[in-house]
Amino acid sequence: MSTISKQDSILTKIDGNIAIVELNRPPANALDIPTTLEIQQVVDQLLDQNEVKVIILRSANPKIFCGGADIATVESHDVDGMDKLGKVIKDLTLSMRGSSKIFIAEIAGHCLGGGLELALSCDFRIASNGTQKFGLPERNLGLFPGGGGIQLVGRLVGQQTAFHLAVTGELIDVTKAQELGLIDQVHQAEELREKTLEYAAKIAKGPSVAISNMKQSIYRGLSMGIEEAFDFERQMHKHLVVTEDCYEGVNAYKEKRQANFKGK
Repeated sequence: MSTISKQDSILTKIDGNIAIVELNRPPANALDIPTTLEIQQVVDQLLDQNEVKVIILRSANPKIFCGGADIATVESHDVDGMDKLGKVIKDLTLSMRGSSKIFIAEIAGHCLGGGLELALSCDFRIASNGTQKFGLPERNLGLFPGGGGIQLVGRLVGQQTAFHLAVTGELIDVTKAQELGLIDQVHQAEELREKTLEYAAKIAKGPSVAISNMKQSIYRGLSMGIEEAFDFERQMHKHLVVTEDCYEGVNAYKEKRQANFKGK
């Protein structure tokens, strides 16, 4: 395992095809502009590394994934500062969503406000079966989720759930979060890292070009009209048939063996 970044608040390691990005800004991994830009810088570095297929985002503190925006940003009542924070969070989300890599949020602690937005920017969310809370509590500060929380929750699990969580500020447990569809998998705390790595490895061993196309079909195709989306998928699909991975997949099927995909 190699370390490519060891900044004050972000730790990054690469193990084969899997990168681990660890939030390390005690006590709550709060998001301010510099920290969000650090995450963006690390993500940009990883996006340039072809061997990395999956990126796991987790916290160094098992009690909290991310508590959201730094309260100091709110206390300053700085309109321009708040707007810039919202923009850098938006840019990070769009960068993660638009990339060919798969992002997995490994959630072992509280996941609130901007922290939930960060987790929802990932493609999958795997959590421990603990006492952590999830929610969008910004209304308690006279605000609303400024990093896309309503849009992300609404597009994932429906507008009424997003509206309810935002307008009430209700904090929910991991069982409810999974029932709503905000969390994909739940595991015992002592197994969380192992299970997350297992899932990441399963994806990383797959045909990464096809998986990247699937990701764009989800995030771009579902916002299109049905006819446009069919055409969008057809254009991607026809090019996959001549990739090395497709040849390998067909040969492996015929030879009754496990395919060895190269991402080409």
